Amino acid sequence: MSSVPMRCIPAPLLEKALKRNLKGLFRKRENVGESASAVYRISDYIDKRVGIVESLVIRMAPDVPKELLSENPLFVLTDDYLELPVDKHAFKAFKDNIPNVPCLKPVDNMRARETRKLFTYNLAHAVLSYIGATRGYKSLTEALSDGEVRFFAEKALEEVSFGLSGEFGFLRKRDERVGQDRF
Repeated sequence: MSSVPMRCIPAPLLEKALKRNLKGLFRKRENVGESASAVYRISDYIDKRVGIVESLVIRMAPDVPKELLSENPLFVLTDDYLELPVDKHAFKAFKDNIPNVPCLKPVDNMRARETRKLFTYNLAHAVLSYIGATRGYKSLTEALSDGEVRFFAEKALEEVSFGLSGEFGFLRKRDERVGQDRF
C-alpha cells in the first residue's frame, strides 16, 4: 500500500528540451544544404505549435486476482473514473479552440488539481495504509472493511476539504463526495 507521489520532469522543462533537440536536428540539416529560411520556418513552427500538455491521471488500480493473472499476466484492473484533467494553457496549436475529446477536461490551474489529488485521493490512501498497517491489514480493501479505519480516512477528507476550498476555491461538498466515492 503506497500513496507516495512520484516526482517527474515538469512539462515546461521537458518541452524546452524537446524544442531544443528538434531545432538542433534542423540546424544540422541546414549544414547539409537546407536553406536557412526553411530551417527558420521549421523552428518557428516548433515554437508555435509543438508542446507538451500536462495531464493528471487519477486512477486506482487494485491488485489483480491470481485467477485473472493466470489467464493473462498483463491483465490490469482500474476504476471507472473517466476524467483526465489537462493543462488547457499548454495547447499551443489550438489556443482557445481545444478539440472536444470525451473524458479530456481542460483546466486552468493544474497545480491546484495536483494539490487536490494529493490531499484527497492520496491522503485517504495514506491514512488507510498507515492505520491499516498497524492493524495488520495488507490491502486498502481490508483497511476499508474496518469501520474505525474508514472513519479516520473520511474525517481526514473532511478536514482537508476546508483547506482546499480556502486555498483554491474548490467546493467542499463535491470534493468530500469525490474522495469518499472513490473508496
